Amino acid sequence: MNVSKLSPLGYEAKTEKGNTYKKSNTWAYALTVPTIALEASPYVFKNSLWASALSLGKSFSGYLASVPKKLKLPVEMLLSAAAIGMNFYFGHQIDKNNDKKRAQKADTAAEEASKVNSQA
Repeated sequence: MNVSKLSPLGYEAKTEKGNTYKKSNTWAYALTVPTIALEASPYVFKNSLWASALSLGKSFSGYLASVPKKLKLPVEMLLSAAAIGMNFYFGHQIDKNNDKKRAQKADTAAEEASKVNSQA
């Protein structure tokens, strides 16, 4: 596995035609990291009303009254994991769309450059 692919700032990739462009993970990280912080906040700041209100896992804990006490924490963790996963997925989709546009621009620029070079 190429470690540079994990960089939130991006990395070099090639289009199907062999042209290079900068691929991005920015939105995936930008949406996931704050979600992790929000979901962890009620466990770090135990008596904070704001931390519990901002966490998806804790904010639904009132609806979990019928869930046995043993299962309450795993259900809260599952809700938190779902929030983190959803935000990562949405960020990845935004990055994928941006990467597609960048790849098209790289191919278009390379085609135009080859036309100019062939005419000269």
